[in-house]
Amino acid sequence: MKVYEGIFIFPPEVTPEAFKQQERQLEDLIKKVKGAILQRMEWGRKPLGYTVNKFKEGYFLILDFELDPLKVNELRMGLELQEGLMKYMITVKQPSAAKAPAKAPEKPPEKTFEKALEPKDRPAVTPASRTKTSSH
Repeated sequence: MKVYEGIFIFPPEVTPEAFKQQERQLEDLIKKVKGAILQRMEWGRKPLGYTVNKFKEGYFLILDFELDPLKVNELRMGLELQEGLMKYMITVKQPSAAKAPAKAPEKPPEKTFEKALEPKDRPAVTPASRTKTSSH
């Protein structure tokens, strides 16, 4: 079984009772295809990047769940029939992302302006190198 992340977007005018009903339907659908919900995050009402079904905002729900890869298409067909669901996206979570939080990459040491202009790094300027030579 693989770990998946599902992002589900509902219309912004959804009532709390209707949202809970739709959430239960989603959970039942995942359980129907022999999946198990691992984590649930309710993001609430957020602006969309583009208009979906004439809405500029949506109510977001994020579910992490385990599911047999052969059952994903069955889940997608069930989601297409789900009323009140504006949009959804299911992605496979990477094994390392599911087990441990990601570490921030280490920054290389910053080179300051003063360090960049230390005398040992500057080329030596002599009076002879300042004169222009012309070739005739």
